[in-house]
Amino acid sequence: MDILNIIIIVILTLIFILYFFQFKYFSKINSNRTILQKNNPDKELIEDMLDNKSPTIFTGMIENWEVKDDKNISKEEFDLNTKIFNIPLCIVKKYKQLILPKDKKTNIVKEKSNRSFLFILEGEIRLFLFSPMEEIEFEKNNISKYNIFNEPDKFKNINFLEIKLAEGHILYIPRGWSYCYRVEDYTEILNMTNESIFSLPHSILN
Repeated sequence: MDILNIIIIVILTLIFILYFFQFKYFSKINSNRTILQKNNPDKELIEDMLDNKSPTIFTGMIENWEVKDDKNISKEEFDLNTKIFNIPLCIVKKYKQLILPKDKKTNIVKEKSNRSFLFILEGEIRLFLFSPMEEIEFEKNNISKYNIFNEPDKFKNINFLEIKLAEGHILYIPRGWSYCYRVEDYTEILNMTNESIFSLPHSILN
């Protein structure tokens, strides 16, 4: 075996070991029903808090976004103002902008992304969070069959955290947690997910 083959084998082995430990890290789930909160943190503190894998509320940040028109924010402006929440070595970043009428009620959604945020751009929602330990029946699209607001009896044995999110609030939803919400007033939400070179394979496989 020549030196080149040895080098290739060593490199592939190191990559495998690195992915193995990263896979174990991303498989970690925190089921404690605790919500963390911080006002206007820096990148280092954000990463420390997200490493805990608990639902986390951030405040005092959207108000400082740099945008030309807060009613028509471009993708480039979203990229610029949300990059502080990017997972390290980010390679995939997706946005879903939602404009929701008052009294809109959603079914429970199970979060499968390794890094997911809800940015409340306007309005207010009443949100329920369910830890991974709760036994909720989901369809193949990770959305529950039933709506807790319309069929509360089907969820009488399910524990949840209830929070109100208003304009300027940012909620981090850890992988494995589930959530639903009712719109209290006309609301605009930005849902952002992103994956890294290490987390993407884990997200696809799980």
